Amino acid sequence: MDQLSIKTRISQELVAALKNKDMQRVSILRLISAALAAREKELFSKGVEGPLSDEECLSVLQKEAKKRKESIAAFEAGGRADLAEQERKELTLLQEFLPAELSEAEIVSIIEEVIASGAADFGSVMRGVMAKVGGRADGKAVSELIKARLK
Repeated sequence: MDQLSIKTRISQELVAALKNKDMQRVSILRLISAALAAREKELFSKGVEGPLSDEECLSVLQKEAKKRKESIAAFEAGGRADLAEQERKELTLLQEFLPAELSEAEIVSIIEEVIASGAADFGSVMRGVMAKVGGRADGKAVSELIKARLK
C-alpha cells in the first residue's frame, strides 16, 4: 500500500476527530488545513497548479511549528501559561505529521561529511547540510553548529 500524502493523513485525522467529537483536535487540524490551503492558493496565484507536494506540506507544517514555538516563548515570558499550553497542544499535533528531528550528534556528523567532501566556506557547507537534512533539523540550529565547527 502506498504511503498516504501528508494532506490526506491530515484529512483522515480530521474526519476521525470529528467522529470522536474531539473538538480541540478538530480545531487544530482545521488550522493546519487552512494553512495548507492558503499555501496552495498562494502557489496557484503564481501559476503552480495541482495539489501541494509532500515537501511543500512539510514546509508549511515546519513554519507553523516554528510559529508555535515562538508563541510559547512569548506567552511564557508574558506570564500567560494558559495560552502557552494551548500552543503546546497545537505543536504536539503538528509534530505528529513532521519527520523526527535529527539529534545534534547526527547534524554534526552530516556537517563533517559535507566539509570532508570539499565545502569550506559557511554558505557551501550550509547548503550541503540543509540539502541532506531535508527539513529534519532547524536551520538556525544547523547554522550555529556550522559556525562553531568552522571557527
